Amino acid sequence: MRGGKRPGAGRKPAAGESFEAARRRKESALASLREHELRRRRREFVEVREVRDAHFKAARIVRDALQAAPARFGAELAAKHGIADSFAFTVDLERMIRTVLGEVAETLDPKPPKTTEPAPEPADEAEGAHVA
Repeated sequence: MRGGKRPGAGRKPAAGESFEAARRRKESALASLREHELRRRRREFVEVREVRDAHFKAARIVRDALQAAPARFGAELAAKHGIADSFAFTVDLERMIRTVLGEVAETLDPKPPKTTEPAPEPADEAEGAHVA
C-alpha cells in the first residue's frame, strides 16, 4: 500500500491537475507552513489565548485600582473640598465608579440583539493572531 494510513495519502491529483502541478501545490503548502512556524517562533504571531489572557489581566488591574480609589482618596478629597460627610462622599464615588465600569464592560462586550436566528459559530481560536 503506497503512502501509509495518513489522511489524504496516495490521493490522486484533482481532475486536470498534472503530477507536477500537484507537487508544486504541495511544496507551496509546506513552505507556507514552515514560514508560519518561523514567524510564530520569532513571536510575530501569538496565540489568541495569550492575547486574551494579557488583556484580561490588564483589565482586572485597572478595574481593581479604580475600585480601590474611593477608599484610598475619598476622605482626603472630601476634606480638601470642604465636604463634611466624607463617608457619604466615598460611597458616592464608589457608586459612580461601579456605574462607569459597568458601562465600559457593556461597551466592550455588548449583549447581542434579541433575534430568532441562531448565533454564528465561533471562529477557530486555535489559530494565531497576527500582531504587528
